[in-house]
Amino acid sequence: MSPRRGPLSDARVRLRREKAARQDKSSSCVPQTPPTESTHTSSLLFDGGSHGQRGRTSSVPITRRTPPGVVMQLSTLADRCCEYLLARGKSQNTIASYRTCFRQFIAHVVETLHLTDDTRHFTDDAVESFATALFKTGTVKPNSIRTRLSALSTLAKVGAKIKDSRSRPVVGGNPLATIERPARKRPVEKFLTPLELTAFLEVPRPMRISIARDLLVDLGLRASELCAANVGDLIEVKGVLYLSVVVKGGHPARVPISPDVAEHLKDWLLSRNMPDPPEPLLLDSNGKRLSRGGLAFMTISIAKQAGIKRWKVRPHTLRHTLNVIRRQAKLDPMVRSALLTHTSPQSIVSYEHLMPEELVDARAQQRRGLAAYLQSATGNYENEKCALPPKEDVSDE
Repeated sequence: MSPRRGPLSDARVRLRREKAARQDKSSSCVPQTPPTESTHTSSLLFDGGSHGQRGRTSSVPITRRTPPGVVMQLSTLADRCCEYLLARGKSQNTIASYRTCFRQFIAHVVETLHLTDDTRHFTDDAVESFATALFKTGTVKPNSIRTRLSALSTLAKVGAKIKDSRSRPVVGGNPLATIERPARKRPVEKFLTPLELTAFLEVPRPMRISIARDLLVDLGLRASELCAANVGDLIEVKGVLYLSVVVKGGHPARVPISPDVAEHLKDWLLSRNMPDPPEPLLLDSNGKRLSRGGLAFMTISIAKQAGIKRWKVRPHTLRHTLNVIRRQAKLDPMVRSALLTHTSPQSIVSYEHLMPEELVDARAQQRRGLAAYLQSATGNYENEKCALPPKEDVSDE
């Protein structure tokens, strides 16, 4: 028979229970702050060291695992994938494209297939349905479908590296392994003819717009590179003005500016009372940094005023046109690739275009070569005929 507790002991037990209940309630109400890398609990999908439990600062992230009994959402996996790409130096534009693709796929899974937002429904059937839906829209080209499927393949690879509470990947296998992708189609060669480029440059525009047009035609930079440039990125070395930019892949590059464009650029800066180095180089109508969309709208509107109706002239069209001009100027492919700020010289292949008159000249040269070839064959035949011994007269005796 256990001894009977007195009223004091009962009061102590009751106070302990109330205190424990208050602690449980307070812990459930306080939002959990995400783990940080300084306490060695953040993750970008790597295994960390065993010293993480002691709370030491470290730059080696460890693998985050999903709580027991919880299935990771596709939206959460998409965020983790973007973190993964950012940590590997992918550009913000690339990550933005991936995010758009992930949102489209999740919306298709939830709204079209009427499934829940979790990784269990990241299957080959869902991916096949998504690709078919893109094709049926009639507005998404095969190359764009291939790009979206490649983004989903990256999402599956990242999901295979994230482990749940039982050390199993949240995405078992790549759902894209059995998907047949549409054949790649070479896009239409969009570049301006000499007459079109002349009309494009002769459209009168304010200095804010004309300086952007001149820099595009002179440098051939990507729209994102030019819009991200600041005044402090202009460097003058031995009388030559250079523009320092961060190109695709996060690599720095320095491109020279032609003297006449450099003078126009200096006049533009003087009209702004010589802005500080951190200020943007190009401005929109509101005096803020010019965006990629704003630059594209600018070139499209100029092309319309110039009477160019074949297609919408975007900054990338001028980039292709400039490479045609440089090739006709007999510049080396390695130099042209460097001027286009390519990381790999092999990228110049997709910028190689022929003018129609070049094919006409090539055909005429071919005909001249054919005539010379046939003429040489006739001369050789006469020479060989003269070199043959005379035929013996074989007659009946």
